[in-house]
Amino acid sequence: MKIIHEDTVFFEYEYLFEEDLQRDIVNHVDTVFGERCIYFDVKKKMDNTIPDGYLIYVSEDGDVNLYFVVIRLSRYDIYSHITSRLQKYMVSYNNKEKIYCTLLEEMDEDTLYKIRHLLHDTSFPDERKLIQSLIQDKLSILVVCKIIN
Repeated sequence: MKIIHEDTVFFEYEYLFEEDLQRDIVNHVDTVFGERCIYFDVKKKMDNTIPDGYLIYVSEDGDVNLYFVVIRLSRYDIYSHITSRLQKYMVSYNNKEKIYCTLLEEMDEDTLYKIRHLLHDTSFPDERKLIQSLIQDKLSILVVCKIIN
């Protein structure tokens, strides 16, 4: 498949390895998820699973959401493979203190700058209050999946 946009031709790329897809997503976070997102490329064990990352999205209206991110090349039955992962995320989400500490530990200067800039659109005074509020909210999971033959 190809897409033509403003005289530029884009071709579909077939990833051989999941790590390559994950790397490209991390390297192009603003393009993939938008400029109002903060992505944490953190692969730390949470109970019985390891998320590929975490994404904080701040809407222009000041709504804020936290997502567990799952990035997969699917050579398997998508429903059984992803469903089992989602169940594990739901269980690990109960460990809110670990998620809170993980996100705070992973904030570098660039991340802090971006969060503080986006906080102006919210009711949160700082990044700690923001994350505390986010982990009390419902669980949201963002699945990025490339189905391959």
